[in-house]
Amino acid sequence: MALNSKYKFNLNIIIFLIFTLFNPFFALTATAIFSIITNRINSLLIGILFTLSFSIMFANQEFSSTSDLGSYISMYIGTEDASFSQIFERFIKAPNGQEFLWFFYCKLLGQLSGYSLKVYVLTSYLLIFSLSAYLSFLVSEKGRYNFALILFSLMLFETTFLDSAYDLWRNITAILIALISIVSYFSNQSKIICRIILYSTIFIHISMILIIGLFESYVLSIYRADVYDLNKRLLAFKMALYITVTTFGLIFLSNLMTIDLNIPIFNSIKPAIIKYSGSDTIFPGLTIYIRPFFLLALAYIIYNWKKLNHFDLFLFAIFIIVEILHFTSDSLGMLFSRVTIFTKIGILFLSVKFLKNFDYKYVFVFIFSVFFLRTYIFVYNSRLPFLENIANGEFLNPIYGLIVSRAYFYNPLFYGFSS
Repeated sequence: MALNSKYKFNLNIIIFLIFTLFNPFFALTATAIFSIITNRINSLLIGILFTLSFSIMFANQEFSSTSDLGSYISMYIGTEDASFSQIFERFIKAPNGQEFLWFFYCKLLGQLSGYSLKVYVLTSYLLIFSLSAYLSFLVSEKGRYNFALILFSLMLFETTFLDSAYDLWRNITAILIALISIVSYFSNQSKIICRIILYSTIFIHISMILIIGLFESYVLSIYRADVYDLNKRLLAFKMALYITVTTFGLIFLSNLMTIDLNIPIFNSIKPAIIKYSGSDTIFPGLTIYIRPFFLLALAYIIYNWKKLNHFDLFLFAIFIIVEILHFTSDSLGMLFSRVTIFTKIGILFLSVKFLKNFDYKYVFVFIFSVFFLRTYIFVYNSRLPFLENIANGEFLNPIYGLIVSRAYFYNPLFYGFSS
């Protein structure tokens, strides 16, 4: 026992040193490999190192007033002259873009830090990466699935989270909190508390109304806590009916909202409806879904059909619904596009879970392949142009660990702002 404890302690020290000395992308990859070999790495240590290293790395950049991040900084600065009551009143008058919980967060942080821009940026990234680490831990189901592998995949296997975490702060924060509340709800945690947390996300980003509506409709038509047997033959029929009815219902509702904006009940959210309406996307065909993470997720659904939990089923169902709406509906197209962030992160979790069915040697191949292919794409053919801003272009510098990133955590210039 003493030997095992000493081995576990030494392994955790090694992980700590790796994150301290090496770039977090490299460190997370190494941690995922170590975690496949042994299950003795402390999950709390991984979560803390992941959160700190990526938060500091992302915060080490300059911000322009014309960027999306610049608009968030403007929101933050704008709360200095507004009271909490004024912030709430603005939300009542025009909910979209004025969600009061986010502005309360900005106001409170500003009062505590003297409206330091550096503190605001770092704290916002700490919030996002800590929520993602906690969500990944919940999805791991207390070690049933590999926690470090989930974090690795979240950052590198599919880049929806990476892209959103960079500059869609309100959107990704609301999505992560919603996912946490939903997975907790289906894990038989306090239903009331989970619902309160889920509904609060509306006051961070109003687009979460759609997710909440889908969640409640699923609970009403499919979910039966402690008594509903997922192995029943009627499950497939009920799921198909739920997806079909919900999809056509949302198409009808979205068309109604965008065609007749004079309906009194829509008065308070007319600006939001106008903003989110209109879509120039055309359904691209099924070939877009012939991608590794989609195929792994589908394999997980097929292979585990009789063992799926409600969180898995819910993610699968709303993924189909939102994808159909995103690519076929001309109404509220931007809304459906934002919600696809939620569904793609959820589907990513399902794809990572399927890796549990493979021998560890094949998981090693997966980790190495994803790491080298993703870094190659980052350097030579990246669809994420903002990467050159992260760590001032040093985002793939191998020695950009916690020591170096902390030493070079300089005061951002914040072009266009007074610092």
